Amino acid sequence: MTCTPNRRLLVTFPALALLAVALVLALGPARTPYLDLLRQGDDHAARTERTAAVAAYAEAVRLRPGDPDPHLRLARVYLDWGRTKDALAALSEAGRLGAEEAVWERLSVAVHAARADWPAVVEHAQQLLGIVPADGPARHTLARAYVELGEWDAARAEYETLSPDDAGVWRPGCKCQRMAAQGQLTGAYNEVRCSRASRWNGRGCSTC
Repeated sequence: MTCTPNRRLLVTFPALALLAVALVLALGPARTPYLDLLRQGDDHAARTERTAAVAAYAEAVRLRPGDPDPHLRLARVYLDWGRTKDALAALSEAGRLGAEEAVWERLSVAVHAARADWPAVVEHAQQLLGIVPADGPARHTLARAYVELGEWDAARAEYETLSPDDAGVWRPGCKCQRMAAQGQLTGAYNEVRCSRASRWNGRGCSTC
């Protein structure tokens, strides 16, 4: 006797196979070694275990040499570590690989500010503000760079652009910002110099 294939099964099996493939594609990336390494690096970085974080990100680079993301994460770790030369090298590689422009410029501003390279800060902060005009921290850092460079009118214009809505950036009680907004830029410059020698963190004056 000849068996006749069940048409319902002929239709159901391919559909189930496609569903299984879709599930694998949807769930697979979350379990890849590459993403695991990024998460491990992030965990180590959050605990300031910088050597372990660098090792995890470096292994992620080895697995995906064309991805800029681990290079950006390396740059952040190196910046936090105070190894700004290494941070610049990681940033350069991330840029070469096509990192997202706003992310790359924002990190560039932070690294160059840590190196007190104020002309570079101005360049990258202006680029970033051209992409994200509402970036308060970038505008604050740009204002500080102008103060450091003695470009008083430019510094005052940037400080005046900052508003109380820029959380964590504009603080009316912050002496250097208040003096700059009032046009007392020589005093503001001295405050910045004093803060740089103590605990300036790029987001506000040490006296805030």
